[in-house]
Amino acid sequence: MNLKVAYIQEAERAKFFDTQRDRLYWKRKEELSRALSQKSRATKSQQAVAKVSEVSSRLGSASTAGLGKAVEVLDTLGSSMTN
Repeated sequence: MNLKVAYIQEAERAKFFDTQRDRLYWKRKEELSRALSQKSRATKSQQAVAKVSEVSSRLGSASTAGLGKAVEVLDTLGSSMTN
C-alpha cells in the first residue's frame, strides 16, 4: 500500500511541475509577443513621424518655390505695364 501511495504522490508532483512549467512557458511567450508588438508600434510611429516631416519639408520647399515664381510673374507684369 505504501508503494502505491508513493507512486501516486510522485505522479501528482510531476503533474504539478509540468503545469508550472507550462504556465511559465505561456507567460513568457505572451510577454515576448507583447514586447514585439509594442516595438512594432513604436517603429511604425517613428516611420510616420519621418514621413510627415519629409512631406512637410517638401511642402515648405514647394511653397517657397511657388512664392518666388509669383514674385517673378508680378515683376514681369509690373515692368510690362510701366513700359
